[in-house]
Amino acid sequence: MKHAFLGFLVAAVISLAADSAVSAAGSYYVDSVNGNDGNAGTQSAPWQSLSRANSQVLAPGDSLFLKRGSSWSGQALLVPENGTAGSRITVDAYGSGASPLISGVSSCAYVSGDYVTVRNLTLDDCSWAGIQFAAGATFGLAELNTVSHNAAGVHVATGSSDNTIQKNIVVNNNKMSVLTPCPPSCSDDSGAFGILLNGNRNKVANNTVSGSDTFSYDFARDGAAVELYNASANTIQRNVAIDNETFSELGGASTTDNTFIYNSVRSATPQAKFVVLPGVALNTTLRNNSAYLTDANSQGFVCYSGCSPTVLHMRNNLVKAVLKAGYADGAFDDGYGIYKGPAQFSPGPNSTLADPLFHSPTDLHLEPTSLAIDSGLLLGYSTDVDGNPVPSDKPDRGAYEAQAAQTAVCPDFNADGHVDIFDISSLTAWFGRPVPPTPVQYDIAPDPPDGFVDIFDISRMTGLFGEHCT
Repeated sequence: MKHAFLGFLVAAVISLAADSAVSAAGSYYVDSVNGNDGNAGTQSAPWQSLSRANSQVLAPGDSLFLKRGSSWSGQALLVPENGTAGSRITVDAYGSGASPLISGVSSCAYVSGDYVTVRNLTLDDCSWAGIQFAAGATFGLAELNTVSHNAAGVHVATGSSDNTIQKNIVVNNNKMSVLTPCPPSCSDDSGAFGILLNGNRNKVANNTVSGSDTFSYDFARDGAAVELYNASANTIQRNVAIDNETFSELGGASTTDNTFIYNSVRSATPQAKFVVLPGVALNTTLRNNSAYLTDANSQGFVCYSGCSPTVLHMRNNLVKAVLKAGYADGAFDDGYGIYKGPAQFSPGPNSTLADPLFHSPTDLHLEPTSLAIDSGLLLGYSTDVDGNPVPSDKPDRGAYEAQAAQTAVCPDFNADGHVDIFDISSLTAWFGRPVPPTPVQYDIAPDPPDGFVDIFDISRMTGLFGEHCT
């Protein structure tokens, strides 16, 4: 579970530049250290409590800023008001230092309004969700947050829809919401969700999700990076999932038309799985995903209780697991996959049972001799999980497009011989800044560099964690 712990430390040291809108009308400020609820709520005279902030009725275009270095335990952030498509309500951080921390309540940030953005916060140790988009909330945006040690990192409730969850660090959300001894109850355990979707038409993109794995009486281990239950038409794309018990589990009779694109999934956890779905999960589509699971009991995809061509569609996926590369109790729609491990299914046209040749168990980029290079089906996507361009003629299979003559990199910034948390801390201290003023050595991805220290640099850095440098 070293990567799950790593994710939390990565998140803890990310510091973004303060928001430039510091004096506009409709901006309110909260500082748990130096504020006072009798103040006017301006930057120079901020409030102190979230309770006071919650009592302010926000209008479309308003912003609520929480001071970096502040923390609130036992107080939730509540946003019931509605923004509009052109004038969102925004909750963000200001100042310098660690992200504002909210903890110790049921759902730390509870959004029930439309067009609300929650950004740059840390939501930790909430008994239910770090961020919850409640029933009726639509077009919400959760980005650049750290959510950790909750039963659900981010929850989109039944009746909430059209939300975007992107560029967050979702780490160690390993609380069980239901955990009862077996017997007498042997099928009710639930929890350890990185992101839980019970709503429709949501987008989950460019997040790093790790450590959703914990004990269960019923299942031995339980947890999922992205769980979908009675959720339809959602898109899960370009996420990096590390050491979760399952990347995604789908269930519920109304779970249909969900799509997984260019996700990178690796796990060494016991009984790890890539995707698990029953026959009621109609039109589940997996395209250009890479999964490498190393535990002796690991399984790739599991399609049960009526798998069929109307249930599961797979193209350009790379799956490597030990116990089973995949299981299906009926024929399904497969093509252009490469699968390594015992196969309890019949591969489709242009699919093969072979080693996809990932670089390593912690780096799912392709080796130069991989069969996946230049052999994928053209599906119209423009970028891979790293943000690198996908060619319009010969795309690779899997989540990573092979880069010609990629520069060898070993970001050992403190010169101690290996890539460790101190190097991660050095890189993430410059997160969100252009190069320059960020020193050029921190711009390690993509290759060639893009001029910013961003989520792609952090993704490559975590893939290199533990490497020895010579």
